[in-house]
Amino acid sequence: KDNLNPKYTFENFIIGPFNEVAYSAAQATLRAPGTYNPLFVYGSTGLGKTHLIQAVGNGLKAKNPNLSILYINSVLKTDCAFNSNKVSMVKNVKYNRMP
Repeated sequence: KDNLNPKYTFENFIIGPFNEVAYSAAQATLRAPGTYNPLFVYGSTGLGKTHLIQAVGNGLKAKNPNLSILYINSVLKTDCAFNSNKVSMVKNVKYNRMP
C-alpha cells in the first residue's frame, strides 16, 4: 500500500500566490524525477502541502505503474524514528552500552 489518496492530483490543486513556487517545483519533480531531491515543502496549515506531495506520487504512479511509492507523513516519520531510537536504547541498556 502506498498511502496515497487518489483524490490528490494536480488537476484539482488550487494554485495561488502562497503555493505557486511549491507547485512549480512539484511539477518539475514529476517531469524529471530527482530534479529536487528531496522535494521539501514547508508552509502553514491549509496551503496544500499534503495535496501537492501526494499529487507528485499519484502522477509518478500514473506515468509508471510499476514504480514503488510510499507516502509517509511527518507524524508517522517521527513515530518511526522515535521507536527506532527507543529500540536502540533498549539494546544498549541490555548489553550495558550507554551512548
